[in-house]
Amino acid sequence: EVKIPAPAMAQPQLEAAVGPKNVRGRDRPAEFSPPSRFVPDNRRESEAGGIAPSSTRRTATAPQQFQIIGVLNKLYVLMENADGLVLVDQHAAHERILFEELRRRMEEQGVPAQRLLLSQTIDLPPRDADWIDRNISILQKMGIGIESFGSNTFKIDSLPSFLNVSDPTQFMRKVIDDLKSASNSSSAMRLGEEMIAKTVCRHAVKANDPLRYLEVEKLIQDLLECDLPYCCPHGRPTMIQISLAELEKKFGRKV
Repeated sequence: EVKIPAPAMAQPQLEAAVGPKNVRGRDRPAEFSPPSRFVPDNRRESEAGGIAPSSTRRTATAPQQFQIIGVLNKLYVLMENADGLVLVDQHAAHERILFEELRRRMEEQGVPAQRLLLSQTIDLPPRDADWIDRNISILQKMGIGIESFGSNTFKIDSLPSFLNVSDPTQFMRKVIDDLKSASNSSSAMRLGEEMIAKTVCRHAVKANDPLRYLEVEKLIQDLLECDLPYCCPHGRPTMIQISLAELEKKFGRKV
């Protein structure tokens, strides 16, 4: 059997799935205008070359003002608020933004999928085939076009459009291994979240990706309007606060 690789599905397909979050900026120098104060709101501004805001907005009862100071080591966004200094991990922050956007799409109409040039078949052990049969609707909701194609054999004709997969059959075996262990104690939606969390990491803005000031501002605004802005999908913090009292203590101003 000749296996045809799936078409490349990288950043353009990710943007098609979740919107034009143009934050990579690899070939552009970071540009910072004088710091400005902003409060997260529900505006859907569209800055040329900037980060498009998330379509899901969280209404804050007491919005907090931040002043962006700059970016440390092309990774940590430095901000000032009333309590002191705030550091934001730009990679973890973008992971959270992408995760919540894709999860929302999965809940509403399913993750966008892209058809393969040629369908591929995969033969599985009986236990794995039984797992696929019981969870096939979940996989389809996650953007995986899969259907039964005989005894313990399945046909794959599409994959999530935000993925870059060279071997769909190997990808499916990995998905089964990753999700099968979680399926006993997880809901259908949780299985989808597991897959999304494992994939957004590869597509989020990375350390050493230089961002313009407007891109940083949009990143922070989108993060603060997430349902759970304080940690990435893997549980790492997206931001930490260093209080003025802690700074004064370190500089010997207070004991």
